[in-house]
Amino acid sequence: MTQPPPQQAVLEGLAVRCESATGPDRHIDYAIAFAVLPHLHRTECSSDLLKAMGNPKHDIFHCVFDDGVRRYAFAAEAYTASLDAAMTLVPEGFSWSLYDVIGKRESVRMWRDEVDVLVSGSTAALALTAASLRAASLVLDEGEKG
Repeated sequence: MTQPPPQQAVLEGLAVRCESATGPDRHIDYAIAFAVLPHLHRTECSSDLLKAMGNPKHDIFHCVFDDGVRRYAFAAEAYTASLDAAMTLVPEGFSWSLYDVIGKRESVRMWRDEVDVLVSGSTAALALTAASLRAASLVLDEGEKG
């Protein structure tokens, strides 16, 4: 059995985390942001630097180098809490539908050409985020084969 490409494995792992989450999770939001926004890079930040950037106490901030010199704080979208944010993750050309058919969980079906994904989550935002990440990982898999 061959190992999936690293990015594909990351996206699939994040999809699984969304499916098992019981509610919005800012740690998952940040992991998604760093996986899908390739220009972001994590680095260590001092507490003084975070204070200077106005780091709010209610959110998680990471320091980010965008050009190797300039530093700024970055707030990830609330993918796991907001349908609007989750919709930004839907891969290009995919259609999707939201269902409430698996117990008390929300389900999303997402499809395009030969790719068809059905996932569930504890909220609509988590289900849509998981479906988008899984569809994106499958599209990467198609690209590797094609």
